[in-house]
Amino acid sequence: MKKILDTLLFLLFLILLTACKKQASKESVKIAENKTDFSISAPAADSLPENFYAPTDFTPDSSDAVLVAKKNQPSSSGKIDYDLSRMNYNMISAVTFDMAMNPEKYLGKKVRISGLFFSLFDEEAKTRFYACIVYDSTACCQIGIDFIMSKNKTYPDDFPKEEAPIQITGTFTTQKVGDIEYNCLLCDEITLL
Repeated sequence: MKKILDTLLFLLFLILLTACKKQASKESVKIAENKTDFSISAPAADSLPENFYAPTDFTPDSSDAVLVAKKNQPSSSGKIDYDLSRMNYNMISAVTFDMAMNPEKYLGKKVRISGLFFSLFDEEAKTRFYACIVYDSTACCQIGIDFIMSKNKTYPDDFPKEEAPIQITGTFTTQKVGDIEYNCLLCDEITLL
């Protein structure tokens, strides 16, 4: 009896396996017929933001083409050099990591980022630090940028509540607190989202 049951289960397994295979074959044919639906092509140059370009060695087949900032010069007027508010978490992480490792590339650049407002008072330095923090999709990891205000503002009166969604735009610079120099954005205003 057990042998018959084992044989029936094995046959049922084979039937299910071949049913899946036939369905996959139909899907394969469908994909093969419509393969142009899945092709990847380079974006048109006029559809890219003004301050980005595709590297010169970019080809439509390139699997890991990255948009790179166009110029490495201080920004002029109100132009945003790095708009992190339009990037996903992975790109924000990459750019902020590069800012930390190569700050000289970003000095004087205008940067925009959206995230949550956080502040911290450092008792030893007698200084309040402000940051715009961005979380990944699972909210387990975060990255952010410290910022200082260009105008004299009073905390908490002139600032949003902790963890309020904000957008800041500022000039990438360095600030010295005590003996420590760190990177931050020099901002004119905070926009509540």
